[in-house]
Amino acid sequence: MPLEPQAAIETAVMRTILAIPGEGYHDGNCARMLNGEPPPACGPVWVSVWHDLNRRSEMDTCLNEVFGCYVTITLRSTVMPWSKRVQLRDELERRGNRIRAAVHVDCMVNRIQREASALMAADGEDQKIGFRERLKFENFEGLQEVGIQWFKGDVERPTASDAGLALTVRFGGLRLIQALGTME
Repeated sequence: MPLEPQAAIETAVMRTILAIPGEGYHDGNCARMLNGEPPPACGPVWVSVWHDLNRRSEMDTCLNEVFGCYVTITLRSTVMPWSKRVQLRDELERRGNRIRAAVHVDCMVNRIQREASALMAADGEDQKIGFRERLKFENFEGLQEVGIQWFKGDVERPTASDAGLALTVRFGGLRLIQALGTME
C-alpha cells in the first residue's frame, strides 16, 4: 500500500541513516517516531526520524507543498563526572554531522527523493507526480539536555542513565507539486 508523503520521506531518510557505514544504526536504535523522544527501553543511542506535519504551499495555481524531516539523536549519559559531559556533546555532534552529510549529499544523486516518490506510488506511468527538488540540511536546532521525562523513566527510582543529550537535525526543501484537479 502506498505511503502518505510524510511517511514516505521519513522512511527514505531512515533507510539512508541505517546505511551509514560504521555507526551501528539498526532497527533496534533507529525508527520513525511521533516526535523526537526515544521509546522507554532505548539503549545508549537512539535516532528518531519524525516530523510535526507542518508544511506550506507556495502557489495558488497548483498545490506546491514544501516538505521536511527531523532527525533527533539521543545519547544517554553514563555515570561520569560533570566535567566529562562535553565528551558526550562532542559524540552527539559527530553523529549529527554524519547524518547531516548522508542526507544532504543526496542533493547530488536524489536517491531519497526517488525512494520517497516510489514509496508513495508516484512518478510511474499513470501515477501522480512525485517529489521534486531535494531534501537538504537546514540546521541543527541546538543541544538539549534531557532527563527522566524524555526517557520515560520511573520518577520514584531515577538512575544515572535517565539523563543525556539530544540534538535535532532539520532538513527541508523537498517539493511535491500537484495539479488542483488531480490533487489528493
